[in-house]
Amino acid sequence: MPKQDESAPSEVQLKEMLKRLKEPERAEGELITREDGTQVIRQKRKKRRSSQPKKEAREKAKRVLKQRLIITGVTAFLLLVALGALLVHYNSKSYRIGLQKDLSERVGADAAIEVLSVKPFELSAEKLSFRASGDSLIDRAEFNLIEAPLHPLWFLTGKTQGDSINASSGTVRLRLPGFGNRLTSGEASDTSSRFGDFQSQNTELLFGESSEVYPRLTGVNLLLLSKAKELEIRLRNGELEAPDIGSFPVVGGILTVQEKRLELSGFRLGTLSGSGQVSLSGSLRVEADQVNTLEADIDRVAPSDLFGQDFGRLFSGQISADAALVEFSPLNDGAEIEVRGDFRSNKIGIQNLPFVNGVSELFADTLSRLEFRDKATGNLMISQDRVSVTNLDFQELNTLTLTGNIEARRSGELSGNLELRVSERIMVGEDGSLKTRGFEGPKNGYYSMQVTLGGTVKEPVDDYREQLVAPVLKSAEEAPQTFEQLLNGL
Repeated sequence: MPKQDESAPSEVQLKEMLKRLKEPERAEGELITREDGTQVIRQKRKKRRSSQPKKEAREKAKRVLKQRLIITGVTAFLLLVALGALLVHYNSKSYRIGLQKDLSERVGADAAIEVLSVKPFELSAEKLSFRASGDSLIDRAEFNLIEAPLHPLWFLTGKTQGDSINASSGTVRLRLPGFGNRLTSGEASDTSSRFGDFQSQNTELLFGESSEVYPRLTGVNLLLLSKAKELEIRLRNGELEAPDIGSFPVVGGILTVQEKRLELSGFRLGTLSGSGQVSLSGSLRVEADQVNTLEADIDRVAPSDLFGQDFGRLFSGQISADAALVEFSPLNDGAEIEVRGDFRSNKIGIQNLPFVNGVSELFADTLSRLEFRDKATGNLMISQDRVSVTNLDFQELNTLTLTGNIEARRSGELSGNLELRVSERIMVGEDGSLKTRGFEGPKNGYYSMQVTLGGTVKEPVDDYREQLVAPVLKSAEEAPQTFEQLLNGL
């Protein structure tokens, strides 16, 4: 039997091919007749069966992003609705009353807010005022243009929160005398607000009812810190004005309000001339009959800054004093302030007194002042009605000394008694004669003269010239008046 060729189609295959030729297989799809009458079959696009990971990942990322955008949009919408509701609440009268209560508890005085406005990132008000509550220290206070930046996500906590409340200006009057215990622990109750410290620029701080008799601070930057059982007032810049005493720029300081007293710490004052500094520390118990004593360290202050321009014009140089005492007595109708201490100076001068020019002639010079560098000590007393320098002891290199007392009343009257001592080597000329009369001595190498001061601080007078002329007049009275009287005397 012949072997069949494997490459030739089988009978079955031939039959299948003939069947397809007789009955062509119609392609799957939609039969469409063209405009020219011909027909075609539009086949459906077959899906790709192969795997494409990158394309699938992109499509999945798009779906996830779309979902996230939808969730974020819905969340943002809900947050805006909630924020709008919160803003409506925080701009309501009920919230303003709650905030006033919060501030009242922190400061210890009744608070009132005018024209409150709460925005998404800021709380503001036109005016914030306090009035005395019971026996609180703050009698009354007013602050203008209040701004309080809010934390970015404060609305999520349901409380208005910020680091500080700031005012552009204000006036604070403290109750002196007679304030007692603060009616607050320094910690506010659980309210719908939570702020840090309170700051006010360009603030006037007044003590007592009358600014004419009590000291006051003007133009200071004020910071209120509420702590347990006390209120801390921090001050910076501005000026301290003490009636009938003088003005001093404020460098900085802290007033701590405790039970029936004010505690001063780190309270530093500058001077108008820019020379030196005064530091104050101690406690003030401000009952009407209480005498308070503060400690003052005076460091290289010009006499005109310490004594005032009128009395200070009689001195030059710088004055220092350690642990000088400042006595402060608040009264129902005013206040008494007195400064006492022992002072010293490395170089001090006496000037603008008539005897200065006379003494300078002994040195064959015309001096505008007498300067003392070897020793310069004394006791100072500054009050609202007078200024005095007592136990004055000025020495200049074993050449000239000045001791005694000088006093000036605030009305201008000047008085004093000084002992002027000039060394023998200055008083005696090269020919052995005295350069001038009126001095007593020598004693212990010095000639001395007692000088009495009078007049006013602006127009002082003394008796130095009179004492120089007196010995000459006395000699003239004792001498014969005529040549005939001279012969008779012989």
